Amino acid sequence: MSSDAVRVTSGLGPVRWSTVIRALDPRVLVPALVLCAVGLVALAADRPEAAASQARWIAVGVAACLAVIVIPYRRLLDLIYPVYALAIVALVLVVAGFGVERNFATRWLQLGPVGFQPSEVAKVAVVAALARYIRFRRDHRTFRGLLEPFLLTLLPLALIVMQPDLGTALMLPPILFVMLWAAGARSKHLLAVVLLGVAAIPLLWTFVIRDYQKARVLGFVHPAVEIVQDVRERVGLAPAAEAEPTPEEARARRLQEQQVEDRRYHVERSLAAIASGHVSGAGFRQGAANRTDYVPESWTDFIFTVHAEEWGFLGVLGLLGLEAALLLGLATVAREVKEPAARLLAVGGMTLLGTQAFVNLAMTLGVAPVTGLPLPFLSYGGTSMVSSWLVLGLALNARAHRPLVFTERDFD
Repeated sequence: MSSDAVRVTSGLGPVRWSTVIRALDPRVLVPALVLCAVGLVALAADRPEAAASQARWIAVGVAACLAVIVIPYRRLLDLIYPVYALAIVALVLVVAGFGVERNFATRWLQLGPVGFQPSEVAKVAVVAALARYIRFRRDHRTFRGLLEPFLLTLLPLALIVMQPDLGTALMLPPILFVMLWAAGARSKHLLAVVLLGVAAIPLLWTFVIRDYQKARVLGFVHPAVEIVQDVRERVGLAPAAEAEPTPEEARARRLQEQQVEDRRYHVERSLAAIASGHVSGAGFRQGAANRTDYVPESWTDFIFTVHAEEWGFLGVLGLLGLEAALLLGLATVAREVKEPAARLLAVGGMTLLGTQAFVNLAMTLGVAPVTGLPLPFLSYGGTSMVSSWLVLGLALNARAHRPLVFTERDFD
């Protein structure tokens, strides 16, 4: 019996093993697995008790990836709207007070012994829902036709902001814009939407952004603010003295100043740990910052500092090379497939993982505000790990289950 005759049951019909094997693209899987190994090494150095748990979550993520690959993506897309609706319901439950509070934010739901972040599930659901909606349509090439894709994205985005989780919410607009652009949306229409968003920033800052989120931004721009104030004072343009604040205003101001200092303190410690790695690093479990818990949240959002201190500039170059290889692999998959939904799944996955990695690294290097985003495949966290592997599963599924294509042009 040939290998093509060997079948595995997916629950939605038989699938050939050869199809599954074809999906296992080493250009994507090898960088992802090596990144997971790098993360495990960093966890073993910083939080040895968390490394075993992370290894189990990696196994669960790989299994979820394979499970997604087994089912043809067109059947998955037929189910995505109910999954998207369940993700919205989960986000509503969190906002409605049924979530679990951790680190002063309510972003988790607890199902028995397992807790998960609905926002991580929502990111994957948005990628698949947009691919399903856009695949055979042309109206997104008009300004009016952008409304439905934007609604699919803005609904979970608003609920995630209300948790509050501004960092995860900010991942959704890049996914939307890149997928629309890849599908042929006009650049001038997308630019007009961006300009409208920029014009709305003052309203968002006043009525939507929480105080601690403002503190993160202020902590990031605080040195520049001090420079501007100093220049204004020197040229005689200092503002008039303000009225004496009320006790409540004074307490709020002191709290905001403390939050600003806390964020600056966090980033300064991150930069110090990274710089201490020099060229070749301190070595495994030899970093002073790692051994003394110098950097807060070093096993989650700031896992990059552990890697940088222990393996130095050369280790950082290797990590960046792995990230680039993973994104290049996903870009290659997107280029090789012609069917619209298949390409959009790969493009959406590449954008999600690439944007999240870029923001996390920029945050730890002090060139972006602290947002609390994990580094995909490295940071400790079960939901983040599984969702990252699900994204890869969707992209690889699109490569494996290729339909017949009767046009040479994309999205026709």
